[in-house]
Amino acid sequence: MTQQDSDVVVNAANGRLEHTAGLAHALVEAGGPQIVLDSRDHIARYGAVKTGDIAVTSAGALPCKTIVHAVGPIWNSWAAEQCEEELQHAIRNVLRYVSHRPNLRSVAIPAVSSGIFGFPLDLCADIIVKTLQTFCSPENKDLLSEVRLVNNDDKTVQAMRAACERILGSSDRLVSSSLSAASSSLSAVSSSLSAVSSSLSAVSSSLSAASSSHNEHWQQEASIIINGLSLHLKMGMIEEQKTTIIVNSISPNLDLSSGAISAAIYRKAGGKLQEEIRRTPHQRNRKVITTGGGGLPCKYVYHVILPSGKREAEQSLREVTRECLVTAHSNAFSVHRFPGFGL
Repeated sequence: MTQQDSDVVVNAANGRLEHTAGLAHALVEAGGPQIVLDSRDHIARYGAVKTGDIAVTSAGALPCKTIVHAVGPIWNSWAAEQCEEELQHAIRNVLRYVSHRPNLRSVAIPAVSSGIFGFPLDLCADIIVKTLQTFCSPENKDLLSEVRLVNNDDKTVQAMRAACERILGSSDRLVSSSLSAASSSLSAVSSSLSAVSSSLSAVSSSLSAASSSHNEHWQQEASIIINGLSLHLKMGMIEEQKTTIIVNSISPNLDLSSGAISAAIYRKAGGKLQEEIRRTPHQRNRKVITTGGGGLPCKYVYHVILPSGKREAEQSLREVTRECLVTAHSNAFSVHRFPGFGL
């Protein structure tokens, strides 16, 4: 959600707009302190936000224009009907806000109340999709151009997709949107809603587009979002990857020709890469050596040294993976490729 470039991003908020956990915390961490300041100002002016209502703040450093904080109900099985009505009310309020402002045409909505508020996930998904279907009627055809259902865990994504198929049509009637670097998108456009020109994009952590035109691509690359980090699972040759960093597993004697992954990289990069490794100093307690890309289509190669003993393998893999990520983060690198080293 922190990477969505829709005009509006919806936050699943509590009534005090205290962004201390879950999606709210992630949005504040990515967007900066202005979101907190605006939230406090809203509470000071208007008081706590009632369940089913919304509050609007700036988006800070996020790529969206505005954050709409929707306060969903805390699930109570003894008041199930009231909880359902309050969730519907919250989603309708979001859609009304966006549709009544000509500079806002797209909105990204999470599974409001399904997290720590305990709302049953399948029921939550059904209510959100049914509310969208009702709102996206011919009378509202010019009010919205895109609605994205955005979630970063497989269970919620599957529930949202199932709700879309139950309510809007089966998967062979869903029109897919293209894959982006940030996430995989499933554009759930029912034939019954096609006339209104409103798309419901279920942007998922692990789902590819449903149309047959993307089937081949999906077999070769899948995308998962983990706390805002896009993880792509791709079939291909590591030495051919056009990226910022390629990670190579290398033997302790720093011989590039030893090992399948290293040898493939060596053949592509050439002898100069081997020379650079030999003359690059590295600390004994570090397991990663950084060099240039040589003849590879990347800028840098992180050469990781793995132990040969099975007992140390799991811990070492964790350590070198973390060291690679920390090193890349400290140098502000955003894209790198890991092979299945250690296999």
